[in-house]
Amino acid sequence: DRNLFVPRRAKECIEGEAAAEVRALQAWRDSAAYVLLAEPGAGKTSAFRNEAEASGGEYITARDFIALGPTSRSPEVPLFIDGLDEVRAGSPSRREPLDEIRRQLHKLGRPRFRVSCREADWLGAVDKNALRAVAPNGELTELHLLPLDDEEILVILSRNPSTAANAAEFLNQAKQHGVRALLGNPLLLKLMIEAVRGDQWPGGRADLYRLASERLATEYNIEHRAELKPVPSTEVLLDDAGLLSALLLLSGVEGFSAHATVNPLGGAATVESVPTALGLRDPHAALSSTVFAADGDIRIPLHRTVAEYLAARSLAARVQKGLPIGRVLALMSGLDGGIVEPLRGLHAWLAVHCMSSRRDLIDRDPLGVVLYGDVTAFATLEKEH
Repeated sequence: DRNLFVPRRAKECIEGEAAAEVRALQAWRDSAAYVLLAEPGAGKTSAFRNEAEASGGEYITARDFIALGPTSRSPEVPLFIDGLDEVRAGSPSRREPLDEIRRQLHKLGRPRFRVSCREADWLGAVDKNALRAVAPNGELTELHLLPLDDEEILVILSRNPSTAANAAEFLNQAKQHGVRALLGNPLLLKLMIEAVRGDQWPGGRADLYRLASERLATEYNIEHRAELKPVPSTEVLLDDAGLLSALLLLSGVEGFSAHATVNPLGGAATVESVPTALGLRDPHAALSSTVFAADGDIRIPLHRTVAEYLAARSLAARVQKGLPIGRVLALMSGLDGGIVEPLRGLHAWLAVHCMSSRRDLIDRDPLGVVLYGDVTAFATLEKEH
C-alpha cells in the first residue's frame, strides 16, 4: 500500500532503501497541500478515505465541500477533498468549481488540504497555481498513484479465493494474452478476476468490461433463480442497469434511494420518479444486482467506470433504434459544445458502441476517447482520424 502513495520521482530515488522511503512518505504526509492524480479506477477515493482515517483528517467529496463545507473548522485537521474532476459539469467555466473550492479554503483560514483529480482532467499549471494561492505555505505537491507492479498484483491475486491457488499462472496468462497492462489498475484487476473463467480472456478494455458486467449480472440471476417471481435475463438486467446509470451520470444524482420518498436535496432519486417512457423492464432487479453497491440506504454504481460503460451501451442501443445522437450529446456538452469533464468517460464509451457516429464523437474529444474508452477495435482509418 505504501508504494501507491510515494511520488514517482521519490520512488525512483529510494528504490530498495526502506529508511529513505519511510522518510519520503512521512514528508508527504506532513505536506501542507497536495493534489493526488490518477487514472479512473486507480484507487483515488480509497486512498483518500484510508489516509484520512490514518492521519486524523476529514474526507469529503468536492461537491459536498463546495455546498456544505467540512465538519471540522480546525486548520490543523487536513481536508481530503475528493473528485475535483466530478464537479465541473454544468459550469460555464472549467475554473469556476475550483474557484469555489478556493473560496471555501480561504474562509476556513487556509487549512492543510489534499485534492484528488483524474490525470486527464487536471489543468496542469493553471490548477496548480490556483491552489497554491490558498495553500498554507504557498506550495502544492503533485502526487501520482503508480500502477500495480507484478509483485503487488500477485499479492492481490493470492488473497482472492478464485485465484489464490494459481496466482502466478493467472499473471502469466494475462501477459500471454496481451492484457498485462490492464492489471496495473486495481479496478481493472478486480474486473479481470471477475471476468476470466477458464480460457475466456478479454482482448481489450471493452471486452473486459463486457465479460465482467455479464458475470456480475449472472451472479444475481443465479442467486435469485429459486425465487417465485420471474428473473430478468442477463441482457435485460444489464440494459436496465445501463439506463439507470445513464440517468445518474447525466443528472449528477448520486444514486437511487431504497425508500419510496426521498429528500430531493439529499443527492438521491427513487425508481418511482423514473419516467415510464424510458422503458425500464425491472429496475429493482438491476439495482439489487452486484452491478450496484449499497451506500447506506442508497444504491450507487459499483464503480463510475462500470456505470459509464453500461450507460453508453444502453444509450447506443437506443441510438441504433432511432434516438438522435445529437439529443444525447446535448445533455453531455458545455456551452462551447465540448464534453463536460465528468462525462468524458461516458462519451468515450459511446464512441466504442456507436459505430455509425464514431468519427463525429472522436472529433468532440479525441483525447478522452483514447484515455477513457477502448480504441483497439477501431478501424485503422478511425485510429488515424
